[in-house]
Amino acid sequence: MCAFDRLAPVPPGRPPSQAKIREIAERLVDGFPQSEIARALKITPSTLSRRIVVMRTKLAEHTGDPGWLDWRKHPPVQVARAWLGLPGKLVDR
Repeated sequence: MCAFDRLAPVPPGRPPSQAKIREIAERLVDGFPQSEIARALKITPSTLSRRIVVMRTKLAEHTGDPGWLDWRKHPPVQVARAWLGLPGKLVDR
């Protein structure tokens, strides 16, 4: 028996990194500052930034445009709007 056998199984559901991504996107589009979003969702600003990167990555993959990864070209609000406009299957995974 190895050490991993004693670990509890991972519960089913969304990965932790995706848990609040829709809420983040909606609040960004509504004009809330990132610091306020992080406080309201009880996540760190760093976690919020990583979730925005997830949105950027999905947009780049879906559109085939690596420009979505450039934060100077596409600010977080623009990324959130575009991400929310993706087909539901892409947004929810």
